[in-house]
Amino acid sequence: MPPKHLKQSGCLPGKLPLPNIFTTILLMLLLIGCQGKDPTATETPPIVSLPIVDVQRQDIPVVVNIRGTVSASPNANAKVSPAVAGKLVAVTVVSGQQVTKGQIIARLDNRQNLDQVNQVTAALRSAQAGVAQARTNLELAQKNFARSRRLYNEALNPTQKATDPGIQGARGGVAQAQSNLILAQNNLQRQQQLFKEGITPKKDLIAAQNQIETAQGALVTAQAAVQQVAPDKDVIAAQSQVETAKAQLAAAIAQEKQANASRDQAQTQLSFTDIRSPITGIVANRFLNNSDTTDPNTPVIQVVNLSKVIVNGNINADKKANIRVGQSAKVLSLTGSSYSGVVTAVSPIVDPQSNTWNIQIRVENSGGQLKENQIVTASITTDIHKAAITVPQTALVPDPENPNGRMVYTVKAGKLERKKVQIGIQQSDLLSGDRSASRVEIVSGLMGDKKVVAKGAYGLADGTAIQEVKQ
Repeated sequence: MPPKHLKQSGCLPGKLPLPNIFTTILLMLLLIGCQGKDPTATETPPIVSLPIVDVQRQDIPVVVNIRGTVSASPNANAKVSPAVAGKLVAVTVVSGQQVTKGQIIARLDNRQNLDQVNQVTAALRSAQAGVAQARTNLELAQKNFARSRRLYNEALNPTQKATDPGIQGARGGVAQAQSNLILAQNNLQRQQQLFKEGITPKKDLIAAQNQIETAQGALVTAQAAVQQVAPDKDVIAAQSQVETAKAQLAAAIAQEKQANASRDQAQTQLSFTDIRSPITGIVANRFLNNSDTTDPNTPVIQVVNLSKVIVNGNINADKKANIRVGQSAKVLSLTGSSYSGVVTAVSPIVDPQSNTWNIQIRVENSGGQLKENQIVTASITTDIHKAAITVPQTALVPDPENPNGRMVYTVKAGKLERKKVQIGIQQSDLLSGDRSASRVEIVSGLMGDKKVVAKGAYGLADGTAIQEVKQ
């Protein structure tokens, strides 16, 4: 049986009481904690793994970013209405359909126009027949005038060969009368000589003189007969007929021209009943249907051509931006597609309400992906800084001593060194949307440095050892 004092203490042979165990453990912990560090011992600083990139010299563009709205190019957005009022009998296109310039997209009721064309066409044919008849009459009058003048000339010139039988007969009478006159003159001379010699009585001399007078009268009569065959009055009358025929032809031609003009006008009015697309493009809207009435102020459809579009954007007038016509631009849609463009207009006027001025960019849109009224973002390259010192945008960290300042961590001999820098162009990558893909111009603070920490060094002390890792 164990001794009595052991029973009272609650201990068994070979074992310590429980309170003594706890006390022993506590004392051991206190001894360990009071030992302290060896002042001669050295601690190895930690090595931080960071991505390292090269400082680069590159041409960096000066870019102005604006938001804008897509619209069709000038003369590429047409609300098509007829030239005349009328009732639609056919609308041949629907929204979304491709149409070409000159294609008929609708028709008006044209029955009255067809009747008018038929009437004026008949009048034109009649006028043309009148012109043909007037030309024939003029030709006949001119031939008659030529004949009358020829006959008159032949009658006046006995030496000219006569072609008309009447003139030939009249000329024969003149020749006979002239021959008779010569015979009478010879007979008178003979009778005068005989009377002088006393051989012939006086009565024979008187008879010879009477024969002369008779022959002279016959010659005058014969010559008058020639004039009667081709009198000058016939020439005058024939010439008057020519002038009359010319006037009638001129009147017929004028009537033909008037009929032609009426026919052309009627055909033009008929053509107005065919409503044609003025441009090649896509039907954006169809406003009217068959049996609707329309007029020049009521469009039937809207056609747009979006192969080239205009991006209209505004830039704050207080912002310095050297934007000029001809500068290149990149346009990014909300879906991420990018397009090339060029600045085509820079407004010289500031909107007083918004304090902005308008910029227009022409964009190639051959695939038709950009739509009317679509909102896009555009970056305009206004200048290029040649051989600029650049680092990734993510390499910049805040300067704790300057709220507006920036620093970068450079790397020398495997250790970090903070450097304050002055930045120039800050540009995010508009097209990719990746901030890490863009670079920032460093104006001062990095001359001669070749490597910087790409990201993740903020808060580390100068001299921190680093290990380069891939990004």
